[in-house]
Amino acid sequence: GVRVIWGEKTAYAFTNEVTEKGLMAVADTLREAVHSEKAGAVIDLTTARPSTVMQIARSPDEAPLGDKVALTETVNATARKIDSRVRPVKCIYGDGRRRLTVATSEGRLTTDTRLQLLLFPQVVAEQDGVIQTGYEPIGGVIGFELFDEHPPEEVAEIAARRALLMLEARKAPGGPMTVVISSDAGGTM
Repeated sequence: GVRVIWGEKTAYAFTNEVTEKGLMAVADTLREAVHSEKAGAVIDLTTARPSTVMQIARSPDEAPLGDKVALTETVNATARKIDSRVRPVKCIYGDGRRRLTVATSEGRLTTDTRLQLLLFPQVVAEQDGVIQTGYEPIGGVIGFELFDEHPPEEVAEIAARRALLMLEARKAPGGPMTVVISSDAGGTM
């Protein structure tokens, strides 16, 4: 790619064809832009803030690492206590801060910082050689207050009970059929 700046104007051209012909096409495009009488639009990239700001009551950044580890240990212990058929319990904890910038061709520049949190227990249950998995991920753009509404014990129990329920499930019949999608799943499709 080549960028040419002259006065208050900028032109950029690129090619994926790294040959003399491809490079000459880039040069021709830039020459035409520089000598064009046509004035381009001036775009004001004044930064705007999003109209909706997520309120984080307790930032995971401020929580000690030990508290985060304790969440996963609680999930593990709770799921294993529910039934002797529970085998491996896997629990993923993650949090992070992401800076997001969106610049549009209409000249809008918006930035936001998003704090994201995830707790994802995955419970495996086994009976008579049948193995099933249940999970219950929770999270979002939210802080540690997530665990006030969804305690890790509750989340672990849901995942474990799903795995155990699947042990009793009959095999699904094949062929075309009506599908009913829960409100939890429909929005992701």
